Amino acid sequence: ADGAATYLGQRFLMPCPPVLLVGPDMPEPDWAVMLQHEGLLDDLRLRAPLVDLFTAASTIKLDEEGIDMIATYAAAHPGLLVVCDSLKALASGLGISENDQEIDEPIRALVAALEPHGATILLIHHAGKGRIGEGPEIASRGSSSIPAAASLLVGLNKMTRQPGKPADPRVVLKTTGRCGMPLELLIQRTDAGWICHGDAAQVEAAAAIAEIEDKLSDRQAEALEAVRDRWDLDGLTTDSMELANRLGLDGKGGRDAERKARSTPGSVGPQRAAGVRDAKHRGIPSEGVSPHPVGGCVLPTLPTLPPPPTPWNR
Repeated sequence: ADGAATYLGQRFLMPCPPVLLVGPDMPEPDWAVMLQHEGLLDDLRLRAPLVDLFTAASTIKLDEEGIDMIATYAAAHPGLLVVCDSLKALASGLGISENDQEIDEPIRALVAALEPHGATILLIHHAGKGRIGEGPEIASRGSSSIPAAASLLVGLNKMTRQPGKPADPRVVLKTTGRCGMPLELLIQRTDAGWICHGDAAQVEAAAAIAEIEDKLSDRQAEALEAVRDRWDLDGLTTDSMELANRLGLDGKGGRDAERKARSTPGSVGPQRAAGVRDAKHRGIPSEGVSPHPVGGCVLPTLPTLPPPPTPWNR
């Protein structure tokens, strides 16, 4: 609405078209709160790009009369975006339920009526119970003909609540379908609007690593912090002797101190122990062992084992 070039980190391909809200699923006060929060309502007047709003007070349905009414708006506003909230509310009274295979008929009738005007339909449909975390095609409630009628599916799933922790306000957004590449983002609604935390898979992986780090012993956590500090500040890797010096294990412990230092970062895991390497691999690696870089790490790889005997290599 404000002419922004991007939203949630995604670039718009064209200016926002005129928008018709067909929303019999919510009463007018609920729509007013939502639209005002997004800056689309001014003194109870709809702001551009909104052209009109149907609320629960209307009797609009996806019958012939309702489809003709929506088509009238599409003809008056070429390229119209029609937001329908929701399928259940718009199909109420048509004599078919979400579980019927024929539920796609009013959807396809609406598509056919609006296609000559270049309109796009955004149809909101709810997920079935027990479908949390699944893709939008599988999570869609009712007949499989509903997602089959769409060119693009957009699913919104709340983050799974961890035992003993407060509810996570973030939402996973997943897309799939015939239009465009699949997308998976982690988003959150704030007082300032929706924000994006980045790629959902990367954020979830970082959260998993953080959970592992929470379970480290004090010595392991101290070792990990020392290794990261050296890498972040100096861009240098840390071998077991250097780590022993930093942890104060180089006194009378001798080789035992080195052994303790070498065992500490190894229990953290190679992905997060950036900058750790074995002292033996600073020069030419030992026979049968080669250094394997992982970010700032240089870790040993196991020797390649010979293949089992066959009639061709005995």
